[in-house]
Amino acid sequence: MKLTNKYNLPEAIVKAAGEPRPIVEKRIGVTSLITGPLVRHLTNKHWDELAEDVSARLWAIMGQTGHAILENNAPEGAEVEKKIVIERGGWTISSVTDVYNQGLIQDYKWTSVWAVMHGIKPEWVQQLNLYAWLWRSCDYSVDALQLVAFLRDWSKNKARSEDYPNIPFKCIDIPLWSFEKQAEFIDTRLALFDAEPLECTPQEKWQKEDTWAIMKKGRKSALRVLPSKDEAIKYSEQKSLIDQDGAMKNGHTIVFRKGEAIKCKDYCIVNKYCPYYKEK
Repeated sequence: MKLTNKYNLPEAIVKAAGEPRPIVEKRIGVTSLITGPLVRHLTNKHWDELAEDVSARLWAIMGQTGHAILENNAPEGAEVEKKIVIERGGWTISSVTDVYNQGLIQDYKWTSVWAVMHGIKPEWVQQLNLYAWLWRSCDYSVDALQLVAFLRDWSKNKARSEDYPNIPFKCIDIPLWSFEKQAEFIDTRLALFDAEPLECTPQEKWQKEDTWAIMKKGRKSALRVLPSKDEAIKYSEQKSLIDQDGAMKNGHTIVFRKGEAIKCKDYCIVNKYCPYYKEK
């Protein structure tokens, strides 16, 4: 894989981005283990043909900077940026945990406000529980998991809204699985990587489903977005937006919005080699 610099970013940023690392057979990190096996397979197969621009790594560089500052200011006695490597099922599983402190595992993330406003993501639960399994496998006790989120697109003006975070930060408690459930999940994931790679799941694709938006002429945002046309019609009837002949009134319309796989479309570096994405 080549690292490009299409936007002529400063040399320091290019160096901070680092060199792309090829996949090592039967060695996998926690973040890769919870993503689709097909991405890993295609990345390995087309490694010499792939290119990634430095600009795609800017937020990762910001995260690295934040991690370094927080690491230098960690609580006394805490273990930070500790690498753990475990052999299981013919694989070498590795991870670097941000903070382990007296039974608490914390993971720092630089993410969007939207990400924390819509509940706990399954991949956060999976990632932190895999960290917990690795620590427990090394005879450490783990009693709690926490995601420490820095909200990079937070807006002070929007903070007046009831559901919007008051500050660009949120600490989220993550459900802790039993050691047995963690081990079972790992074995299930490893089996997927040992098998012929399947199409990524909707979760792995960041799939947005089809929706129907109720729009009003002259207004940019939707009055309401609903998961089916029937629900959109029912809502419009309740709000008296439909006349007796079934036509929308007063400049209102129901607009179909086709769902799409956000990760496949905008963030997957191997989408042009993916047979499933090409079909869409």
